[in-house]
Amino acid sequence: MSHIGLGSKMAWDFTPLHSVGPLRFGMSERDVIAALNAKSASFVDGSNGHRWQEFWDHGITALHRQEYGLVGVLVSDGPQVTLEGIELIGRRPSSVKKDLDYLLTQKRLEVKSNWSNDPEIPELGLSMGGGRDGDSVVSEALFVAREPSQGPYRTATVAAWRDVYHEEHVFLIDEKRLTEERPCWDLRPWVGVGPLHFGMRAQEVRAALGVDVPTATNLAIDHGCRFGRQVEWEWYESVGVTVHYDGPFLLAVNVDGRIGPQVTFKGVQLVGATPSVVEHEVLHYAELKKLGVSAGTTGLTNVYELGLALDVVRLGDSFVSSPTFATRQWMDGAH
Repeated sequence: MSHIGLGSKMAWDFTPLHSVGPLRFGMSERDVIAALNAKSASFVDGSNGHRWQEFWDHGITALHRQEYGLVGVLVSDGPQVTLEGIELIGRRPSSVKKDLDYLLTQKRLEVKSNWSNDPEIPELGLSMGGGRDGDSVVSEALFVAREPSQGPYRTATVAAWRDVYHEEHVFLIDEKRLTEERPCWDLRPWVGVGPLHFGMRAQEVRAALGVDVPTATNLAIDHGCRFGRQVEWEWYESVGVTVHYDGPFLLAVNVDGRIGPQVTFKGVQLVGATPSVVEHEVLHYAELKKLGVSAGTTGLTNVYELGLALDVVRLGDSFVSSPTFATRQWMDGAH
């Protein structure tokens, strides 16, 4: 089996459905802090008694349910956790998947694919995932107690921490699309991108895209809205874009870096390219033109005057650029 060495990382054992390292499912928040010997943690309150603790220095997120205690632990860039000699953290996800497939075939355990198409093993309470290390994807793992083990990301506690409703609809695509020729769209800052103009209504967007219905949509409840609900986003797989609305009006367009249209601005290929290269070229242009830049919620650059928010999408063991083009209103919220 292939392994990527992780040097001085602390080694943690994993007892399925019971504990990972010093963290035992059912622990209180205070017990988790003591077990990690942490001075403090960043607490976030979700809804209906769901809370989580972020231990940035440890690379750990602890998920709690009020009546139970600790129900899940995400290990990202923290300790190395092993399962039957397989290192689960900080490796190429495809290598981890290969090793797990071999092991679990021997043990005759069921392996499912989760929302990110990574291995999920209900009998072990383990759901693999991928974090970002520059332009590369590195493996991370969510360990859960028995109750959420049959589908962790569909439970209220995990969803309160990370709602993957959009990702699970967008992530899985027909791989044949990856080799198709892409149309080229132009960017018009603050005005629109390609055939789409900001301020369009949903029917106008669909007509412009030549699509009758979206592949997936999310309806956000807004009691201030006359009709009681508003469209929040729509995903069009045939085009490779997600469109976002504020009420009935188009507010932003995210272009999928794997299959979406190619958008070039001032000679910079913005879609489907190596993220660090795109960011470097965008920052260079912004510096020349003395444009304001800021770090967005993804940690990548936002260029306010261009209505451009850089982002990434996973493609195998790497990330590719997947930017969002938006109105001033959207960019104000992205700062």
